[in-house]
Amino acid sequence: MLVDFLARARGHRRERGSLTVEFALVVPVLIAIMFGIIDMGRFVATRTMLSQSAAIGARAACLGNATTTTVNDAVRDSAPGVAITVDWSNSTCLPAPCTMPRAAGDTVNLRVQYNFVPGFYSSLRRTITNDSRVICN
Repeated sequence: MLVDFLARARGHRRERGSLTVEFALVVPVLIAIMFGIIDMGRFVATRTMLSQSAAIGARAACLGNATTTTVNDAVRDSAPGVAITVDWSNSTCLPAPCTMPRAAGDTVNLRVQYNFVPGFYSSLRRTITNDSRVICN
């Protein structure tokens, strides 16, 4: 019995500090995964805001008193704190051109964009775009 005790004691001495090394190797990976999940959540939330902003802007373009300024303001006000812009060069109206106000039955396809910059993985920055199509009543 004394021999078993001494053998276990010697084996324990060789493994001393292994928990610290394992912790030092695993924790950075877990932290990177955690920040990746946070950035992905921010991306999904921003994508949802962008979709809603495009719909609000397209609806605002169909209102009787619409101007490009009121459409830009509606898009900007729909997502406070997020710099969403209307991409007028890629937005279309049928019948063309995209002048305001629009008549009933006209189609407005409004494109909005946002430059997304992740907090942790800054090399993954992207320009997100979203289109919304509305037929004016």
